[in-house]
Parts: sequence; C-alpha cells; structure tokens
Amino acid sequence: MNAAPAGATIEVCPGTYPENVYVERDLTLVGAGEAQTVIDGGGLGWTVHAFHTSLVLRDLAVVDGVGGVYLEGVFGLGHTLTTERVAISDNLDRGIRAYSGTLSLVDTTLARNVGVNGAAVDLLYSDLTLERCLVEDNVATSQGGALVLDQSSAVDTDSVFRRNTAATGGGAFLRGTVSTLELVGSDWATGMADENVPDDVACTADSIGWLGVGVSVTCTNLSTGCSCQ
Repeated sequence: MNAAPAGATIEVCPGTYPENVYVERDLTLVGAGEAQTVIDGGGLGWTVHAFHTSLVLRDLAVVDGVGGVYLEGVFGLGHTLTTERVAISDNLDRGIRAYSGTLSLVDTTLARNVGVNGAAVDLLYSDLTLERCLVEDNVATSQGGALVLDQSSAVDTDSVFRRNTAATGGGAFLRGTVSTLELVGSDWATGMADENVPDDVACTADSIGWLGVGVSVTCTNLSTGCSCQ
C-alpha cells in the first residue's frame, strides 16, 4: 500500500490481516467481502487511520482495534470517508471517529463497539449520511450508544438502530447548536428486546423516548431541549 499513488484502488485478497493501517493520501481499499477480508487492529491502535485525506472502503471488515476507523481532518478542508458493504465491529474505543469530515456509510454494519461517547460513530464538525445500515449492540458508558453528533449532522435512510446502550442517548446524543439528526423511513426498534437504552435520542437539555419503526423525523438540539418534528 505504501507504494500506491494517490487515487489508487487496492484490491485486498481474502484473509485476516493483523494491521494498523495509516492512510495519508486518497485511496480505495476493496476486499472480497465482509467475512473474507478482515483488517484486525489487535487492540493496539486505530485499525484504520485516515489523515487529511479521502478514503473509500468496500467489501471488508474492520475489527478489534482500540478504535475502528478514524477520519482525522483539518477544519474546513473537506476530507471524506465512504464505506460500502463494510463491517466495523468489536472495537474498544468507538467504531468510527471523525473530525471535520464528510462520511457516507452504505450497507454498513456497526456492531458491538464500545466507548465513552459515540460508541459506533463519534462526530465533531462533520456530516454523515447512512443508507441501509445496521447499527446494533454498541455500548457507551456516557453519551450516545450509537451516535454522538457534536456540531454535526446526520441523515439516515432505511437503517436499523437497535439494542444500543448509553447512560443517555442510547441511539443518539446531540451536542452543539447546529447538530441535527434526520431520519427517513428508519427503524429505531420496537419492543423491549430491541429498544435502544435508555432512549432513542437525547440532547444537551432533555431526551426523546422511543421513535419506533418506519420513522421519518428531524431532531435538533436546542437550548431548551430536543425538538423532533
């Protein structure tokens, strides 16, 4: 990978790779499938760390890192992360972390990641879109079992969020005056066995209970609390 020029597409053969991958130029990594091509961070650091660049991941798994994927940007310079048919799971300090980036997750699974805040996805000054993703069984000890949006926005279409847990905002926690979460036809679980705990969405001042199945709503963090309409 070190020899690949900026903009290159690298095909990764089936196998489990004990790696901590550092990316500092635009690249596309394509595996043979989530179950066939696995990048295993070994609990030693970020499994994939993209610095000041745009990265595309397809058809592979990112597992067992201190963190899964870190998109580290420079404020206002527009770095991107795209995942398609990717599993990001069993990471010890968040599945995805992004600073000043634009993220597109399609047919992506985020499962069994843990962290203090934003166990599945933790965003600061970033914008996120999700399509047909599965976000389940992530656990944060403080805020946002699935998502933390801090001065950030997320738009989710047709994804499933279930059994995510935190002290507050089991599904999502919104911080900052410009943070919004828009849901289009999303499934935020129904029935006690699948609910996000203790709630689906929380903001700085209050929380929303449970949103349900096939929900389309926009939640905004206001000084007076969450507004979901």
